[in-house]
Amino acid sequence: TLEGGFLFCVHDSSITGNGRVGVEIVSHPMTFEFFTSYGFDELFKLRGLILGWDVSKSCGVHVHLNRSTMSGLNQYKIAKFLNEFSGFAFKVSQRKARDLRQWAKFSNNIASLVSETLTSKYRYDRNNGTTDFASLKTLSVGDDRYLATNFRNNQTLELRLFRSSLNEESFRKNIEFAESLREWAKVSDLTNFLNFKKYWSHVEESGKFENLVSWVKSQTWGDSWLRFPKQRCEI
Repeated sequence: TLEGGFLFCVHDSSITGNGRVGVEIVSHPMTFEFFTSYGFDELFKLRGLILGWDVSKSCGVHVHLNRSTMSGLNQYKIAKFLNEFSGFAFKVSQRKARDLRQWAKFSNNIASLVSETLTSKYRYDRNNGTTDFASLKTLSVGDDRYLATNFRNNQTLELRLFRSSLNEESFRKNIEFAESLREWAKVSDLTNFLNFKKYWSHVEESGKFENLVSWVKSQTWGDSWLRFPKQRCEI
């Protein structure tokens, strides 16, 4: 375990090569406020503490968002936003295209599936006119978990697109991007949630996402992508 048991390592059979054994580092659930205030000192020192320890660049950081705290509509907004601006999300993920295609594909269909499955109209039409919002927002969606937005888990929405990293800014940037999507889905409405400039203004003005903002602006592509966020990448 690490960080006094807050983080723990589990064997991961998908991580192999050069005679090494792969492990996945898992955290206990936390709020975003706790995350921003916690140092994770042991995590970022791992390379120096354990001989031969390294991070596989083909592996990912998977961020789980609590679905019970989000409406079905807000979950739809997250799926739709990520697909609409997949070029920007691809850049932020820092993953290679071939790894995304294998483990975290962007999907043109997942947002529609989420809308069909999680909206109140769906529940109303299929449950004799009764709306059960509590169970509605945690229904499993789709049959493929290897998407950028995995809705197969009943309790969490899993964002699978980020590359593994023990660089603190990159690590924190990933979590901040996930939280920025959750927060933007909550505060935006259907008329503006796909307005990238308003999303980015919210990110900058909130003061919560300093690592995300500084990382994007430090990239050679940052200024161009912020001005033209619908640019497409070959993914």
